Amino acid sequence: MTTSRNELVPALGTPVSETPALEVRGISVAYGERAILENVSLTLERGELVSLLGLSGSGKTTLFHVISGLLRPDAGSVWLEGREITGRTGEIAYMLQKDLLLRHLRVVDNVALPLVLRGLPRARARAEAAQHFADFGLEGTQMLYPAELSGGMAQRAALLRTWLVSGAAMLLDEPFSALDALTRRQLHGWFQGKRGELGLTTLLITHDIDEAIYLSDRILILGGSPASIRAEFEIRRPDAAEGEDFATSAAYLGYKRRLLQALDGVRGG
Repeated sequence: MTTSRNELVPALGTPVSETPALEVRGISVAYGERAILENVSLTLERGELVSLLGLSGSGKTTLFHVISGLLRPDAGSVWLEGREITGRTGEIAYMLQKDLLLRHLRVVDNVALPLVLRGLPRARARAEAAQHFADFGLEGTQMLYPAELSGGMAQRAALLRTWLVSGAAMLLDEPFSALDALTRRQLHGWFQGKRGELGLTTLLITHDIDEAIYLSDRILILGGSPASIRAEFEIRRPDAAEGEDFATSAAYLGYKRRLLQALDGVRGG
């Protein structure tokens, strides 16, 4: 397999460190005689957001299950800040499509729950969670129940919960897909600012090409049967002209065209 690397044009500049935040080495997975993933490797540097883009059924969620330790691969390994974590759960935070907030718990207790499960006393876990509510645009919601939150606020609460236990990196599986278009756009803008501020290291699954371009430093195309990394695109945002929106710029549309061509190639090949 030949991996192509195409320069699309930003992203947030990410310093390269000697030890990657997350490294996936030669992962292969088969269910019975059906091979799902073959020799999949990828690396995330600290503070980087990489999107995993592919057709439905291409193995993206299977790869996330391997990285999170829910599934042990047939071959390959997963490394977090230089430590091997293959097959070990609880080492890397994983947020699914739905917010998964427990409706009978107040928002602060939902956010603090992973800390409690790790052995932190409830009062201390609450205090640790509560101090970050303002940073995530959730000030004043601590004592509310999830049913009292808007969809965007519920996703922010879920992201805060994920971040609190994320350590070196976190996995996000379609975290914005259930939101309406306007709320999703607003949350994208908020998340871009927040990840730059907090130095979030994120691997994102998405089916949304626009979302991938807008949020990512790099985009990986997963495809084939069995699936492998078929292409890698680096996103570099040009300096925006006054009043120009990157999402409607000619550069953005050029990136989208190239990604569609890459996905068509995966579908056809």
